[in-house]
Amino acid sequence: REKVLWVNLITTISIFGYYLVTILTKDLDGSQATWLYLKMVFWAIVIEVVLISVIASRNKNQKGDERDKLYETRGYRWGYFVMFAGIIVALWQTVVSSLGQTVFSNPNIGEKGAELVVRFSEYASPFVIIHILLFSLIIAEIAKSAVQIFYYRRGF
Repeated sequence: REKVLWVNLITTISIFGYYLVTILTKDLDGSQATWLYLKMVFWAIVIEVVLISVIASRNKNQKGDERDKLYETRGYRWGYFVMFAGIIVALWQTVVSSLGQTVFSNPNIGEKGAELVVRFSEYASPFVIIHILLFSLIIAEIAKSAVQIFYYRRGF
């Protein structure tokens, strides 16, 4: 099971790390980024299926126990926390983007607060919000696998 987690972790980091670097360094429009994402998902699936099949064919007689379930639960808990934080950031970005210039008409927020909200709203777009959610999902998967590997190595 630890080998499968390593395959998942390395594949996720390498493929979606490439995606992140490409998105940040090249000026892609929405359709180009979508196609790149779909290609990365395709290759992640292909690579993981092939490597996990090889691992499974070599270790046919191994069965899981309660320790595996405990580590899996702990991994999903950490992944959930990371995903929840990403959703909060995306929601905040959505709220800020909808406020825009209207904050200057609200005297309670103050001029400095209004300037900060306007500065954040300039960077908000559906493309940014989608990528916040996407990367929180990817980081949640990495966190889940890393926590499980940590517990397999530590032996709790």
